Amino acid sequence: MRGDRPGGKVDGLTIGGFARIWLDQPTRMVLYANQQGGFRVRCPVDDQSIAGAYGRALKAWRGGAARELVCPSCTQTHALDDCVLVPTGAFGSSAIVLSDVGTIELTERVHADLQAAIGPFRVVMRRSL
Repeated sequence: MRGDRPGGKVDGLTIGGFARIWLDQPTRMVLYANQQGGFRVRCPVDDQSIAGAYGRALKAWRGGAARELVCPSCTQTHALDDCVLVPTGAFGSSAIVLSDVGTIELTERVHADLQAAIGPFRVVMRRSL
């Protein structure tokens, strides 16, 4: 690998390869999620749509509030992390970012190696302009 280009073993990380790789390390916790066309949000208890409430709670969290919402569907308080995002999203303070991927499937070896090195993680698809 040279710079952020994958080199000759492009199929070694993802099935179908990718064009670029880099480490994203924002200065704060962020939500990694689809940004083009949005995403759906469901209550983790009753699977009802709660996108509006989630959006308001996300905005409030970015302004300093707790990372949670009172669910308009089941009336329970949920951590934003527990709400079901479709496609999958995740809060994090860093990410390994691959662009122009063939698929979002990691090879079995890479998945196992990453799990051993950093612990549990999520693969998040994000479309951007």
